[in-house]
Amino acid sequence: MIQLDSILSFLNKENYYAKVSALFRVSICLVLIIDFLFHIESVKDFYSLDTWFISVNQTPFLNYVREYIGVFFFIYFVLLIFYLLGIGRNVTALAFLIVVILKQNITPEVINWIDHILRITLFLMIFVNSYSYLSVIKYEKPIFDIDQSTSNLISNLGVYLIIGHIFLIYTDNGIAKLFERDWQNGQAFYFSVKHVWVEGTSLNNPLADNIYVSAIATYGTLLSQVLFVPLVLFKPTKNFIIYITILFHAILAVCFYIYKFQAVMILLHLFLYTDKEMLRAKFLSKYWKTS
Repeated sequence: MIQLDSILSFLNKENYYAKVSALFRVSICLVLIIDFLFHIESVKDFYSLDTWFISVNQTPFLNYVREYIGVFFFIYFVLLIFYLLGIGRNVTALAFLIVVILKQNITPEVINWIDHILRITLFLMIFVNSYSYLSVIKYEKPIFDIDQSTSNLISNLGVYLIIGHIFLIYTDNGIAKLFERDWQNGQAFYFSVKHVWVEGTSLNNPLADNIYVSAIATYGTLLSQVLFVPLVLFKPTKNFIIYITILFHAILAVCFYIYKFQAVMILLHLFLYTDKEMLRAKFLSKYWKTS
């Protein structure tokens, strides 16, 4: 009982991720805005009723949304801008999540793994108070006039759930790879590059054809995912494994042109640092006071 009281006291004390969550909110919104603008021409092809692509997900309500798909995406974009600017706070976060889920259900055939990760993250962000910073409106009190300690508790728990989700992503992927023959044989990188749907730079094939590069990339990926959680929790190796995985996602983005997926994964690493830890970086502390 005493231990539970001390945990609650710690969680109530302050929002340890106020700046981190604000930076994540703004960054993820910018990624989604770029993604939306980049794919705006495909809206009619994949989401409207007047299209060659017929989704298996056919309901009267979804067909009604498809009929007014221009209005729907206008609402989507407005909510995205409001969320970016911190207008409406948690209410806007909830409304935006609903629109995102509806968007994914209109044409579930075009969503992928990162869309599921993003949906879960946006859901957990509803409970996170990321609006004390990087918002156009300066909020003096938590939303709905709840007391500050309760707001801190809910917000911190929300971030810890996001961190748990990050740990689950890497652990699940690492364990799954352990039982696949290509990863055991050190050939997964080779076959990934040679896959028919993969597009990439001119360097991809020469690198994949090199047996040593292929083996290092395969086993390096496997080990970094399997050992990600203990290496993050062990303070001396925390920065090392985070930098390695960020570099890994950045390389994948450049080599395979899968920018949204890798951008979301890189941004999720922000939650592995508290505000105080993040602000130890000189380029951040110089422009963002610790107070």
